[in-house]
Amino acid sequence: MTELWIASGAAVILPLVALLAGVLRWPRDFFLGVLYAQALAYLFVAPSLAAADLPTNTQGRYAYFLWWALPLFCLPFLICYRIVLARYERKWSGLRQFTVRPTASVLFVSGSALLAFGWLWVALTRNLLYRRLGAEGIAGAQLDLSLLEFGLYRAFMEYAPFLAIFALAVLRIGQPVGWVRHLWRVGLALTGTLYGLNVLINSRLSGVLFLAALVGVYLVTAPETRRIRPERAILGLMTVLAALYVVRVSENIRERISNGGSAFDVGNLNPGGKVGGGEEGYQLRLNGIDLIALIADNVEAQGPAYGSAWAVPLLLQADPLFRTELTEQMKRAALTTAKSFLLLQYAGIAEPDYYSCMISDAYGNLGLPGFLAVALLLALTCAFATAGLRRGTSPAVLLIACFVLSRILPFEQEFSGILFGWLKLMPLVIAVLLLNPLARGESAGHEAPEAQAGGLLASVS
Repeated sequence: MTELWIASGAAVILPLVALLAGVLRWPRDFFLGVLYAQALAYLFVAPSLAAADLPTNTQGRYAYFLWWALPLFCLPFLICYRIVLARYERKWSGLRQFTVRPTASVLFVSGSALLAFGWLWVALTRNLLYRRLGAEGIAGAQLDLSLLEFGLYRAFMEYAPFLAIFALAVLRIGQPVGWVRHLWRVGLALTGTLYGLNVLINSRLSGVLFLAALVGVYLVTAPETRRIRPERAILGLMTVLAALYVVRVSENIRERISNGGSAFDVGNLNPGGKVGGGEEGYQLRLNGIDLIALIADNVEAQGPAYGSAWAVPLLLQADPLFRTELTEQMKRAALTTAKSFLLLQYAGIAEPDYYSCMISDAYGNLGLPGFLAVALLLALTCAFATAGLRRGTSPAVLLIACFVLSRILPFEQEFSGILFGWLKLMPLVIAVLLLNPLARGESAGHEAPEAQAGGLLASVS
């Protein structure tokens, strides 16, 4: 047990030393902090707490992976992020000035509203507000949706974080004026409220990360100062308190639904109330090492899966447009993830929703180098998103940075989600690029129609 906590202490010290040395800075590196804090919880703190009730040999397995996580994940993540961020900031060192296109703004906000109300209509009429994986009848109910219903329902849940992040970035960086500014505020409020309802009911982590993403965009796009401004410190404190409240309300809603109650019961808003028996402790739910320890012996003996465990989630990227009998059976059995494949192959366990993190399926597919693969890809994408929001000089860079940010923050997701989980989402991202609500220069509000149509070329030039 002692060596587990020593490794955890070392993982905590690394970013603190970087902060004291000026290598990392607040609030510039806010999103790095969000990712690293999750890594601490999933790879170090929660496993160390959970190990107290485990056999000695399992504790040894935990310690083995915690110590490997330091040189293979923590150090490469911090070092690679800082190097790549510095290069992006040198590349985008010029002055940027954006304006907002009124016509494109109307189309963007209208499209966001259509997705939001479409999701709400399907969720209410098809009883799909509560959609936890493994919940009775959920997989079948989703498969029984028409293509239109499924498209509206899934598209909003997948795109909403990107739409909200981009709307806030436009308000912060594009600084629209007059009725256009109010329009973007309405779009942000509508998307944020309905997506917030979805994550409150279904995912505590997603609720906290959605809040963190919006606060992070606000902080990262603010002018940098040498001292911590009081309002930013207050915002940070309020964010922490709001995150704790979101977690508690989400627990109340989930427990009340499990007990046959309603997600809209006002008692759910009471953070001090106790609705039911609760779920497993956080030291289990946040334990990202346990699945690795379960499959480690057979992974070492037989070799890792070398990508074959990612075949199922990759195949499901084309569903429902190219639905097959195989994909339908996998969805009805709730065996749609790489971790379910790895548990079956290496541990003989059939479990659709075992607790894990992105390191879990990376290890099962690549072995110990999987730790390094996650560190490098996270560092590259986080550095791009941060630099793009802070200094990206083209509308296309800013939009792609918002999309990348919306995909990388949940450390609990599978690594396959970062590798190719974005493929099915590209049509809408390309559509927004073509629409191009942002433009360079000072007079976009009075542009000619032909300039509006040529927005994409201007944004990437």
